[in-house]
Amino acid sequence: MRLSKWTTLGLALAMMGATAAALRRTSVGGALTAPGVKVGMSPIYSDTGRLITNHSVIMPKETPGWTPVALPITEVEAHTLPADTTFGRRGYLKDDFQVEATVVLMGEDRASIHRPQWCLVGAGWTIDRTETVTVPMQSPYPYL
Repeated sequence: MRLSKWTTLGLALAMMGATAAALRRTSVGGALTAPGVKVGMSPIYSDTGRLITNHSVIMPKETPGWTPVALPITEVEAHTLPADTTFGRRGYLKDDFQVEATVVLMGEDRASIHRPQWCLVGAGWTIDRTETVTVPMQSPYPYL
């Protein structure tokens, strides 16, 4: 059986339309929730004083009882991670105790997802020992 060129064109257009409708329906169903972090115009510098970007994760500038300190991103981090990686880093001091908070958001390049040892060494820390701990999860369903 031979189909005419008009029938073939009609079938092709119908298949494209059905595919477009199916894709539209699957993309509309998933609603995004509020992001876990805020990104905005806030400069972040390297440990050599070089401006890495004006766009970074917004870290709390005031924490009751703590003194905030802007902390740099190391040159190792800036050069090792992909260019579309977004950083946020701030230290918080209280008496003789310091807490460092770092947020790294990956872009399209998945090389930003890696083992924590990569980050720690890149940020200037030395790893003395490593231990693996299994944390049981019961929700939303049990994980092994």
